Amino acid sequence: MDDKRYWIGFNLIKGIGAVRMQALIHHFGDLEVAWNAAPADLAQAGLGLKVIERVIQAREQVDLEKVWKKIESQNIHILTWEDKSYPQRLKEIDQPPPVLYIRGEYLPDDLFAVAIVGTRRVTPYGRQITEELSSFLAANGITVISGLARGVDSIAHHTALKAGGRTIGVLGSGVDKIYPPEHRALAEHMMERGAIMSDYAPGTPPDALNFPPRNRIISGLSLAVVVVEAGETSGALITAEFAAEQGREVFAVPGSILAPQSKGANKLIQNGALPLLSVDDLMQALDLTRMGEHKAARKIIPTDAVHTYAVIMAGGGGTRLWPISRKETPKQLLPLLGKETLFQSTVARLEKLFPPERILVVTVAEQAREMQNQVPSIPLENYLIEPAPRGTASVVGLAAAVLQKRDPQAIMAIQTSDHYIRNRDLFHYLISAAFDVAQKNYLVTLGITPTYPSTGYGYIQQGEHLDGEYKYPVYTVKRFKEKPNEETAQQLLRSGDHSWNSGMFVWRVDTILTEIERQMPELFEVVNKIASAWGTPEQNNVLQSCWHDLKSQTIDYGVMERAERVAVLPAGGLGWSDVGSWDSLFEVLLPDMNGNVATNAQHLAVDTNNTLVYTKDDERLVVTIGLDDIVVVDAGDVLMICKVDQSQKVRDVVEHLKKHHQERYL
Repeated sequence: MDDKRYWIGFNLIKGIGAVRMQALIHHFGDLEVAWNAAPADLAQAGLGLKVIERVIQAREQVDLEKVWKKIESQNIHILTWEDKSYPQRLKEIDQPPPVLYIRGEYLPDDLFAVAIVGTRRVTPYGRQITEELSSFLAANGITVISGLARGVDSIAHHTALKAGGRTIGVLGSGVDKIYPPEHRALAEHMMERGAIMSDYAPGTPPDALNFPPRNRIISGLSLAVVVVEAGETSGALITAEFAAEQGREVFAVPGSILAPQSKGANKLIQNGALPLLSVDDLMQALDLTRMGEHKAARKIIPTDAVHTYAVIMAGGGGTRLWPISRKETPKQLLPLLGKETLFQSTVARLEKLFPPERILVVTVAEQAREMQNQVPSIPLENYLIEPAPRGTASVVGLAAAVLQKRDPQAIMAIQTSDHYIRNRDLFHYLISAAFDVAQKNYLVTLGITPTYPSTGYGYIQQGEHLDGEYKYPVYTVKRFKEKPNEETAQQLLRSGDHSWNSGMFVWRVDTILTEIERQMPELFEVVNKIASAWGTPEQNNVLQSCWHDLKSQTIDYGVMERAERVAVLPAGGLGWSDVGSWDSLFEVLLPDMNGNVATNAQHLAVDTNNTLVYTKDDERLVVTIGLDDIVVVDAGDVLMICKVDQSQKVRDVVEHLKKHHQERYL
């Protein structure tokens, strides 16, 4: 019997949702075993008495074979958490639906989707906006998602089909129970160029209680939610709330302050939603202007490129996120942005490009042990241990020399362990394109297209466009520039030919070692000596004896600024952050409708706006009343409270603690 039948069986039982389904899988390891388990075993898995009674009743009354055949006869496809084709974005939300019932087809390209929702009592203004927006998105290859309801929903679906695009409808009923009934013909057309889906089992009638929960799927499938028109009690506002909780962008179309249909949308804007004044606003905010490049990303990942390696630089111990980030627990080892640590997140985005045996980590011994615990899949021999930090030039030189001994044809992608990248598809695409450029003996860097005049990053000025059939625009590097002052940063931003220096590089090992030999001959001699002893009984002795005499230097200053063949790929839309200060978390973790961000914390916000709360203990409740623009960080032994725009002054605090010998807090 197909295992999916047991997923369906449990999905039919009231009271078993994502949490209890996960508990069953964790306890039994297999849903077939769980389906046939004794009541006592079900209780041990965490099910209550009433739910256990329903499970027993379902086993007696439900013929799973018959249910399966009926579903097959209706051309309904089933996706569960275990399916590779389960929607990636939906799987990232809190408590994603364990089972999806689909009529039609969900495609990989539907990853690029925008939800359009709104009132059932649409005005001529709302109809015009919905038609223009849906038509434009569909024509540009972006899937339109909505709820197949009357009004804005049906207009969005119909217009997307008319424009030749794809559209998906999420139902509050079984996919065999189309509601409203007058949309059956529309649903049939959607199945041909898109899908209708639901987490309710076939046969489930439409019910008012089903529609609010289904809205979490509409937002979960989407990059962003656009509310066209919505009254003060519109269900579209529930979708917007789910979107904010899930970290999706929320846009609202402003309307007349006198129109009842616009009161909800206008209120969203007042509470922090982005006003949608043109389709370009949406396309640029989500970086959907390069759809061809985004979609090509998944098709060109060099999974068979046996000479490609990733090197993660992971030895830092920064204090910019003090009091959470400390010597023994630097930020890369902490779950600052969710359940994953920054190190785990870095490895996760590399896994589609590199198998674990081709991911190397350069770090210090104290951190290596914790990293091995966090990501046990990376082989122990792939950890290159620095006896002491000596700058990124030494890290790169050591990794290149060791890799060259292992694989003389190696190409290495240098990554940092403590940065965040939201758009992994584009990241994969850029790294793949950089490999092609690096094969031509270029030192390649990924530049970040600046979005504001930052004084906290170095800049890269691009030169001439690099000729060649490359997958992405590539330019020679004219010069590297140190962190500017405010006036210079404004000039660099206006020039349009500068990128932020991300610290991500791609190059052949022989190319980078040639440059190190030319510009840093002492380092070249040392790493070659270490590489010669690598893998022998003398490895540690040689490493220890040579390493401490090295001068600390960055790869930027030591090599890149004077290198002969340097290229840059200016990357816009990566969603990149170096997570370099507490206020930077507002850019990475999308706030709720009041601008508040709570990470690793339970936060009860009363009359609170634009406030960040982080706790070391994720069960600790933090209550804020009447606060605006505040950062609250509870590290257990230290409680820090400051204004958002003063959060970078933690450096002054760290210096004070050092000066007064209060090392226990560092």
